Amino acid sequence: MLTLTMTMLAIMLNTAAPMTTSDHGKMHIIRYEGFSSAPYRDAHGCSVGYGHWLHSGPCAASDRHVTKAEAWEMFEKDISLRENLLRKLVKVPLLQNEFDAMLGFMYNVGAGALRRSTLLKKLNAGDKRGAADEFLRWSKNPGIIKRRIATRKMFLNE
Repeated sequence: MLTLTMTMLAIMLNTAAPMTTSDHGKMHIIRYEGFSSAPYRDAHGCSVGYGHWLHSGPCAASDRHVTKAEAWEMFEKDISLRENLLRKLVKVPLLQNEFDAMLGFMYNVGAGALRRSTLLKKLNAGDKRGAADEFLRWSKNPGIIKRRIATRKMFLNE
C-alpha cells in the first residue's frame, strides 16, 4: 500500500503543471482589495479596480475609471504575472492553499518586499510554520491585521 505524505503530493502536483491561483485564492484577494472603479491612492501610488497599480505618485484627473469587467481582466493579468514571479522566488514545493496565501500576500506587499522578507527565507528553508508566523509581522496598521490573520490561516489550511 502506497502512503503519500503532503510533501510528496506537493512535489507530484508541482511537477505535473505550474501551479496557479485557485478561485478560492482569487476571492481571498478580492475580498481584501475591494473594488474601486475610480483611481485611488494607496501605499504604492495610484491604483484602480481590484488593486491594479497604475503608477507611483498621486492619482490624476487623466487616470480613467474602469468597469468591473475591465477590472477583472486587469486582475487576471496581474495574477498571472505574480504567479510567474512567485514560482521563481519559492524554492520548495507548495500545496495549493500555501501557493494561494503566498500569492495573496505578494499581491498586497509587492514582489520586492516578498523577495527581501524573512517569510520567504523561512519558507525556502523548509520552515513552513515559521513562514506562516511571519505573515503576522506584516501588519503595520490595524486595517491589515484581519487580512494577515486570514492569509496565515489559508496558508496553514486552518
